[in-house]
Amino acid sequence: MSTASIASGLWTNSPSPDTLEVTCNEQSHFILLKGRESFDLPQGHYRVEAYRGLFYTPATQEFDLRAGESRAVTLKLADWTGGASKDWISGDDHIHLTRARQDDAVFLRWLEAKTST
Repeated sequence: MSTASIASGLWTNSPSPDTLEVTCNEQSHFILLKGRESFDLPQGHYRVEAYRGLFYTPATQEFDLRAGESRAVTLKLADWTGGASKDWISGDDHIHLTRARQDDAVFLRWLEAKTST
């Protein structure tokens, strides 16, 4: 797994990271840049959320993970428009992130419109 991280700035350990990690108030939030990822997590209670623009209903799953346990989590996003969203592009044209110019490629991949499901 290659991850880019934001705390006081962006750092990457790969020219093409798979995941963007945003940390705030001692909580980490991961944004999947390529659709799927795996994480090594300590035991505890977790909440996984998935979003895809304004035309899909967010999906959420909570679970408890025991020490040494592996778990696959699959979230299905439902298109609430009944297919009408295929004719529209949903998006937000701005972000509120402090970044350096060399970070632009990571953020542009994150914001890239996805044309297929």
